[in-house]
Amino acid sequence: MRLELLCAAGLLVGCGDDSAAPDAAPDAHPDASADAPLDAAADSALPSCDPAAILDLDGRASEDGGVKEALYMGTTRGAARELEPPPGCTIGAGGAPERVHHFTAPSSERVRVLASTDENGTDPNFDTVVYVRTACRDPATVVACNDDALEPGPRPLGSRAAGEVAGGTELYVVVDGVDAFAFGAYALRLWARPALPDGAPCDPTGATNVCRGTSICSRAGGTPHCAPGTAPTLGAVDAQILENGRSVRVVLAGGDVDGDAVATHVDALDASGMLLAAAERPLPTAALGQVSFGPLIAFAQDGFLDTISATQLRVWLLDAAGLTSVQLTRPLFPVALRHLGETCDPAGLSDMCQGELACTGAGAACAVAGATASACAAAPTITGSMQLAGTLNPGAGTFELACAYARGFDDRVWHIQLATPADLSATTDVAATSANLDTALALRRICTDPASQLACSDNIDSGNPRSRIALGNLAPGDYFLIVDGSRAGGGLVATGAFGLSIQITPR
Repeated sequence: MRLELLCAAGLLVGCGDDSAAPDAAPDAHPDASADAPLDAAADSALPSCDPAAILDLDGRASEDGGVKEALYMGTTRGAARELEPPPGCTIGAGGAPERVHHFTAPSSERVRVLASTDENGTDPNFDTVVYVRTACRDPATVVACNDDALEPGPRPLGSRAAGEVAGGTELYVVVDGVDAFAFGAYALRLWARPALPDGAPCDPTGATNVCRGTSICSRAGGTPHCAPGTAPTLGAVDAQILENGRSVRVVLAGGDVDGDAVATHVDALDASGMLLAAAERPLPTAALGQVSFGPLIAFAQDGFLDTISATQLRVWLLDAAGLTSVQLTRPLFPVALRHLGETCDPAGLSDMCQGELACTGAGAACAVAGATASACAAAPTITGSMQLAGTLNPGAGTFELACAYARGFDDRVWHIQLATPADLSATTDVAATSANLDTALALRRICTDPASQLACSDNIDSGNPRSRIALGNLAPGDYFLIVDGSRAGGGLVATGAFGLSIQITPR
């Protein structure tokens, strides 16, 4: 299956270039910033494109019948921070350390090369970006780039970049990270296969060969052979902002006569139409292999609007051959939120229940889930200032906080009773909290009703992923304080030990 969708969509410069440009130009995006927290010092690291720093994989590769493969286990920790992915490949801020690998395409006339970190040996928390160049120092020679893999694999934060080159082309494969906090152990698999012209017999599985360009291995007429593919079609599109104001999803309908639509491409645009960021995500399982599908959620990205001020999205579909549908541009608008007891869409496409409320029952209304009611009933009671400790475990939680970067992480809740009017403050910014734990913190008046929220805090500031809330002159009564995991990725985790400091000052 073709995975080099950015190349086929014409978003990258130099795709499929047969000849390497002179390796003399400086890299377009030098990074001279200080090392990220928790990273080993890289001040004395060799430049990434220094011959002594480049890892040659040809000696490790096996080759059989024109298929060449290599696997390398390494780490980017402590490496130089000089190279950056090409524009449009990732929405990450860049600045990560990177490693460069040399790999020569086998001698077939045309060759498709796949570079993957979506492998078991990659650190599950390492959000990689992989890109391939024909000249290490020249970003204009990029052949392929990918942030998150478009097919299911063992590492959701891994990447798979694929592109087509002439046989014998020398390639420089870069394993990078999405931002300055993204580094660690990786497994890099390189796999090269002959790319065949139209009419040639082909392997439908893609294991021993693929078809060139945008052609597919067609079974029409009997023997599988390379033939021009059919572009996917795109129907209705909705671009929605979720409750936290920064996560985005796209609901669409579409199809493909060949049944090989594989991904959704999204460009984030400002009001003038300027491109701010781009991303691609694989289509959900329900759409794969279908000639028509949807409406369904075809794209979802937590924190998509964190660092950009997008007002609209440009959307199109891509298929396994790299063919694209028409492009549709739609304004971004907040998804309709339904509150406790209100009628809702059971599919969750046109609206969403607030927080952790579930759209259930014969009348399809937003209701409190049983797990939420149980957690609230069992919440420990607090009547005065204290320091607490706890752990956010792997797996889904009970509550969904409006300010959290992402949904679905573990949480803890406490019942606070105020006998008299009081000021209340709470923070996870204490020594017991894991150094890279990203928390969210909220105070509600009614435990099971997200609409009763009085305060919500994600990050204290851009460099501190812990949380803090403060409210003055609260009335006597019952309150519920919730600690939630907020983000996993980019060097941060949503699970681990935390401390919680609660200060209650009677008025």
